[in-house]
Amino acid sequence: MKKLFQNAPILEITDYKQFKWHGNYTLLNATETACTCMLDDFMVHINGEQVTVNVLATNGFSVTCKKLHKVTIERYV
Repeated sequence: MKKLFQNAPILEITDYKQFKWHGNYTLLNATETACTCMLDDFMVHINGEQVTVNVLATNGFSVTCKKLHKVTIERYV
């Protein structure tokens, strides 16, 4: 029997310009050049040019940037 809805959180990265998170999150900071958020037990920092954050209708969000400079994912203890 196939499940219709996902159980595990998913982080998708497309062309190093678009990041989609499906799952619980806390958006901590969003500026024109950076975004910081908590994804379960991880802290994610995205730095780039023209960073845009969009909240999705379901449990998640997407971040797009014109040019990515740096992505950092750290386990938050």
